[in-house]
Amino acid sequence: MAIFWHPDLVRMGIEAVDRHQLQFLRNLNTLHDAYLRQTRSVQILASLIFLERYSAASFRDEEVILRQYSFPEITRHQAEHAALVRDIREFKLMLLRDGATAQLAWRVQARLCRWLVEHIFFTHRQMARLIPGRGDWSFKHGTL
Repeated sequence: MAIFWHPDLVRMGIEAVDRHQLQFLRNLNTLHDAYLRQTRSVQILASLIFLERYSAASFRDEEVILRQYSFPEITRHQAEHAALVRDIREFKLMLLRDGATAQLAWRVQARLCRWLVEHIFFTHRQMARLIPGRGDWSFKHGTL
């Protein structure tokens, strides 16, 4: 059973960013399914490996766009990225130290759900408003 989140709610009309966000959503759903089926040990590791790659590529692409359009809150946006990278490292250490516990699976899922809502859904809306042709994104899609 996947976490329902319509893909249109994570799209902002920038292909590179949208691609990363949809990959993130798929990863979150796969992790959630594994947790429910109690096959979390392999999936937590796979999710953390994915998140390392996701964060490197996605954050690089986003930050180029932020600089290109002189995003006024770029420092805060970068701090959010850095916090997720730190959390991923912490989760990997917990996995190595304690194994794939139910508590770790829950913590990873909770952090990723918070990232989905706080960063992808809200922070990216702010970013989209500054990009020409994207300013009315939320109204076209009826999300805000």
